Amino acid sequence: MLETVNLSRNRVALFATLEVLKLIDDWKANDEIYQIRDERNVVLRPLMRYVNTIGGVMIWDLLSTEEAREKIMLFIDQLRDEEIIRFKPKVWN
Repeated sequence: MLETVNLSRNRVALFATLEVLKLIDDWKANDEIYQIRDERNVVLRPLMRYVNTIGGVMIWDLLSTEEAREKIMLFIDQLRDEEIIRFKPKVWN
C-alpha cells in the first residue's frame, strides 16, 4: 500500500490514511459494506494519489489528525456517491 515514500514520511497523512483504511476494514468486518468494486485499483491506488495530490497543494503537517481524516473521508464519500463502495441498507428496529 505504501508505494509512495511521500506518504510514509508524513506522519499526519500516514496516520489519517491508516485510520480511514481501518474504518473501511471495520465496515467490512461488521458486514456493513455490500460491495467494493475492484478495491485495489479503484479505491486504494486512487486514494494514495488523492493523498499525494493534497500534499502537493497544502502542507499536511499544518493539519490536525482530525482535519486530515476529514480530507480523506471526502474521497471516501465520493466513492460512495459513485457507488464504488456500496453499503448495505441499514435496518432500523
